Amino acid sequence: MTHLGEAEESRGHKWVIDEKSKAKEHPKDYFVPNFGADQDVGNSHSSISWAERSLNHKWNYDPNAKKAAPPPMNYPVPNFGMDADIAATQANIAAQEKVHGKLDIK
Repeated sequence: MTHLGEAEESRGHKWVIDEKSKAKEHPKDYFVPNFGADQDVGNSHSSISWAERSLNHKWNYDPNAKKAAPPPMNYPVPNFGMDADIAATQANIAAQEKVHGKLDIK
C-alpha cells in the first residue's frame, strides 16, 4: 500500500477499484487450433540431424544419467585492482560533475 500511495501521489491520480467491474473468470476448455510444429522446432531437429550425420555420432540423451560433479568453489581469486574502464568512467563522471553539478539519480 505504501508503494501504491507513492505512485498515486507522484501521478496526481487516485486509483479507484469499482466493485461492479471485477474481472470475470477466465474462459476454459476453448478450442485451440493446431498449426503444426513451430519452424524453430523443425530447424532444431534439422540441425541435430545434420550434426549427427556430420560427426558420425548419434546423440543419446539420458535424463537419468549421473550428473557431472559441480565445479570447484571457494577458490582464491586474485585482486588485480580496479579495471581500467571502471577507473576511466569514474574519472569522467567526476569531471562532468565539476562542470554540471552532482549527478542525482532518483
